[in-house]
Amino acid sequence: MKKLFSILVGFFLLLCFHANIAIASPTTQAHITVGIPTGLPGYRLLPSGEMEILDAGKKAITNCLEELLHSKFRWVDFPTKRLLQKLTHAEVDVIYPMGFNAERASQFLQSAWTWQNPDVFVSLKPIDTSDLALAIGSKLGSPQDNDYVPDGYSSVQSTYEYSDLPRLLSSKAVDAVIVPKSVYLAMAATWPNGVQTSPGKPRGIGFYLNKRDPKGLLKVLNESIGKCRIQATPQKN
Repeated sequence: MKKLFSILVGFFLLLCFHANIAIASPTTQAHITVGIPTGLPGYRLLPSGEMEILDAGKKAITNCLEELLHSKFRWVDFPTKRLLQKLTHAEVDVIYPMGFNAERASQFLQSAWTWQNPDVFVSLKPIDTSDLALAIGSKLGSPQDNDYVPDGYSSVQSTYEYSDLPRLLSSKAVDAVIVPKSVYLAMAATWPNGVQTSPGKPRGIGFYLNKRDPKGLLKVLNESIGKCRIQATPQKN
């Protein structure tokens, strides 16, 4: 009887041990479902389900995160508004890459930043970005769209896609459009001749997670981001 009791106690302790490992290592799952905004310049979701990332530094950070998290990113793309709805209902694990702003941070968990990506005003002539009489354009649902409207600009026109903004600027329907710097660079071939840029707000880029963080990703994700940022930064001799 005593021997049977010892066996049962040992079995119970073994179960507890494995349960603790599972709790302490939430990212040992095979996949993390990553939502990305449809049509984000510099990214292309391939028919195979792999994500093609054109910028070498951003690709290096993403690969590093997959390695440290011991998980494969399973990419899905949707319009930004739909992605945010899916994150609210935990239908995706994270959204990445996403520009940070106060409105999003109030609704979701915000990770550490993976890189800095300031806003830029793109115009056909010199502008004073503090002039609230300017008519400006931005992508619907973007941090730029959310952040500059409350600043009091007289007119803010929103487009469904970043690719529509050069045409909006060419038609002179606006004085300037506001985009992330990375988007401006990725779309270099599509801007009208002679465009000028002016600095906008600073902007961190990273992950958003559901407020409940059902898979317990945030802590280990932030730790991994810190390590991957260092690896992706060129070292000065």
